[in-house]
Amino acid sequence: MSNSEAILPAPSGTPTPEPTVTDLPAVLPSSDQAQAVVEVPDRQTETITPNDTPFYLQPVLLAAIVALIGTLIALWMNKLFHKERLRFEEKLADKKYAHDVRLEERKFSHTVGIAKWHRQSEFAEGQLAVFYEARARLTNIRSPASYSSENNDRAGRDSETEAVRNARDSYYPVLSRANLSSEFFNDFYAARYRAIALFGEEAAAPFIEIWQALHKVRVAASMLMREDMHGEHRDIARNRQRMEERIWEGLAEGDPIAAEIEAAIEKAEALFRPAIINAPETPKSD
Repeated sequence: MSNSEAILPAPSGTPTPEPTVTDLPAVLPSSDQAQAVVEVPDRQTETITPNDTPFYLQPVLLAAIVALIGTLIALWMNKLFHKERLRFEEKLADKKYAHDVRLEERKFSHTVGIAKWHRQSEFAEGQLAVFYEARARLTNIRSPASYSSENNDRAGRDSETEAVRNARDSYYPVLSRANLSSEFFNDFYAARYRAIALFGEEAAAPFIEIWQALHKVRVAASMLMREDMHGEHRDIARNRQRMEERIWEGLAEGDPIAAEIEAAIEKAEALFRPAIINAPETPKSD
């Protein structure tokens, strides 16, 4: 069958056969198309040139090395900073500990000082008052004025001659007053041992000086009570006058016994008064 022949339809009722490949018309290229040559470009082969950069200079490796070095430096700096911080904190802790120790030592010393000051001040205040009383008692003992009743208890008075009785009546009141104050002066003199314990050896000096002044008055009064002290001999009269200057206040110019008493009082004031008014200072922190 040629391409110009028409394909007649099949009669009705007759099944239409399926077309086959051989039945399809063949498409032949035209003359122009037959003459054209389709050229397919050859695929160029990609040439991979080897990398001439050494392995240890590869960018990735260099970045890793730089990162590692940076990490090591950071670790070293952190360790150094941590060590310096620890050293600083240790020094700060040592300084704080030393400060606390010094403060506690000052507090303890202050506590001990306060306790000691309380003992000293109470004793000093009491003893300074006792010194003033001792001066007043000695002034009373050495008073030239006397009462006749002060001789009523003197033994042997009625058997004496009038001259001896009158002389002894003027001296005996001194002994009688001293005897009445014996207990006071014994306690006063015994207190020197506590004064030594609280203030040192020099604290005994004013106690001893007052005691010596009293002793001189007693000895002088006892000597004047002797019968041989009432003669008219020049040496006896001179001794009697010296003894009278001791037992009676203001009889002698300058009164050495009164001067000794005042010197003892001044020493007692210099020793005890600072302890009364000067309390220890409260310690302060640095």
